[in-house]
Amino acid sequence: MAVTNQAFFDGLSDAGYKDGGTMAVVFRTAEGNMGRMPQLIAQVLAEKVDYLVVSSSPGCAAAQKATSTLPAGVV
Repeated sequence: MAVTNQAFFDGLSDAGYKDGGTMAVVFRTAEGNMGRMPQLIAQVLAEKVDYLVVSSSPGCAAAQKATSTLPAGVV
């Protein structure tokens, strides 16, 4: 997971985005317990984010159930 996270942040940096500068990243992890995904997605959505990124199929499914209006991506 750490490699995926680093690649994600590297890509954002290459595009001119900086965590804590031009954007803020709200990060949550299920720590292997995919049953927690709906709760974690709800927590992130409560932060009034502009975009949602997930890194698993269960995360994608939870995001699809939680919102149909927020842009989302999978890494």
